[in-house]
Amino acid sequence: MKSVVEVTICGIVSENDLEKASYVKNGVETKCIRGDLKIRVEQPIYSADEDPVVLEIPVSVFQPEKKKDGTPNKIYASLVEVIDKIQSIASVGEEKATWVNISGARLEMNEYYKGDALVSFPRITASFINLITPNKDTKMVAKFSIAPMYVQSINEEVKDDEPTGRLIVKGILIKYDESADVMDFVVANDKAIAFIQDKWEPGSTVDTMGVLNFSTTTETKEIEGAGFGDETMYTTRTRKVSELVLRAGWDPKDGDYEFTDAEILRGGELRKERLAKLKAQAEAKSNTGAGASTSSKGKGIDLASLGF
Repeated sequence: MKSVVEVTICGIVSENDLEKASYVKNGVETKCIRGDLKIRVEQPIYSADEDPVVLEIPVSVFQPEKKKDGTPNKIYASLVEVIDKIQSIASVGEEKATWVNISGARLEMNEYYKGDALVSFPRITASFINLITPNKDTKMVAKFSIAPMYVQSINEEVKDDEPTGRLIVKGILIKYDESADVMDFVVANDKAIAFIQDKWEPGSTVDTMGVLNFSTTTETKEIEGAGFGDETMYTTRTRKVSELVLRAGWDPKDGDYEFTDAEILRGGELRKERLAKLKAQAEAKSNTGAGASTSSKGKGIDLASLGF
């Protein structure tokens, strides 16, 4: 059994970095459409009765001109038709920017190693981009559905040793290649928390829906421990938020509609193999010096040689 994951996004293009390009593989040059869009969406996050929040949803696109069998790729052809018509808020302002509706997009984890640490965050990948003219019934949305998901764990979220009142549901999704994706989902609505704590448990197979919370928050903090003087300084940090927020869920499945132990174990083994390859690639890149950098934090620099 596989997890069917669908993402729907309707909003205004805030940034357009799509480009017509080409790449060479096995000595053959192939044209492609690649790059990213950012879609501005205003929607409530944790419950439907909240005030809308402005989100910037990044959407990745990559489509070659031809399929693996050498036949024309119809998705590439459709993107060629629209890529030059897309106008972003950054280029023409919000009133003239293009509205898009993206359906059937994919939600997967983008994973790589930075040193020994695994970096993992959700990524949206789209194939079809529909340009639309909004009307009074057009609603901005950035949502996802998963049918089904295996519940690995359910825990209270804790920050700075204090519970936040939210739940973190760790889910396992089985992809079409039988490997597993592991995703963290946030639950903040009281009714949703009560339902999950009552009905779901580790090992449950469930269907669920939610919304994307891709936003930024700004944190301002006083710099403490001044060496001298009585002035106060502050530091400001912008933090990116990439949350998958559960807003709807159903009773656990049973019988033939549950994931089997064998499916979950197989998915885990394939994921372990994939991560091992990613780590080996990162180590090989590090050993060749690519991306390596050193810093002495300004100490011992001959400033005169730099023209200061």
